[in-house]
Parts: sequence; C-alpha cells; structure tokens
Amino acid sequence: IVDLIRRFTDCFNSDDLDHAMDFFSEEALYVEFNGKQNHGKQAIRKALEPQFKGDFGAVRFLEKDFLIDEEKQKAVFNWWCTIEINGKVLKWEGLDIFTFENGFIREKLTFAQADMIRFIPRNVHLIPEFLFHIAKQKILKSRGNR
Repeated sequence: IVDLIRRFTDCFNSDDLDHAMDFFSEEALYVEFNGKQNHGKQAIRKALEPQFKGDFGAVRFLEKDFLIDEEKQKAVFNWWCTIEINGKVLKWEGLDIFTFENGFIREKLTFAQADMIRFIPRNVHLIPEFLFHIAKQKILKSRGNR
C-alpha cells in the first residue's frame, strides 16, 4: 500500500493527471479538504484539473508518515503540502485517508490543518477560488454569520 501511495503521489508531484487517474476505481469517491464530494473518475478528474494545470502554482506533496491496515486495505498518509506562487512558498500539513479495492483507490478523503487566511500573500491579487471560499467562510464565522 505504501508503494502504491508513493507512486500515486509522484503523479501529483510531476503534474501527471492522466497517470494519477489510473489509480482510481471507476466508482471512486474523492472528498476534498473543504468537504466537496466527487463521485466517479470523471468528477474526480474535473476536481483535480486546476491543480494539475498549475492554476494554484506549483503544488508538491512531501511524505511525513503512514498508518497502514493491510487487512482492511486502508491507509492514512500524513503529508506536507507546498505551493509556490508569485515567488512565495506556502506550506501546511494534511492527510489523506485511503480505502483500496482490487489494487485501486476506492476512496480518498483529504484533510488539511491550516488557517488558510494566513497563507494568502499580501501581494497576490488573484486568489484561487478555493482559497477565496475558505477565507470568506472564516470571515463570516468570525463575525457570527454562518
């Protein structure tokens, strides 16, 4: 399982979406760190395309740790994510919870530990949509609006 996750992560780090998609089962589920659920390979591809095209800058994942349950075909992959955008490198910690079936990813649930507002450089005028959405939610929460 560790080797499978490492090869999958290599696809992310080399911006190879086609190869990354080969790891997913046809009916896979990918849940983004913001809770958005993507069912099936077509929806997953659409969700990942902006990242692989470089819309958010150079996104790279660095291995931190693994927890593996071979019998249940489950794994937790703890990672550091870096994004280089406009000459600045942003970094945060997160994890993916994987469920495998017949050698393919059946579920990939992503969680991130970060206060994304602190990661927005002051000189960035075009904020990626996912960062804007998170920032807006945090501002509304801090004001008591939900």
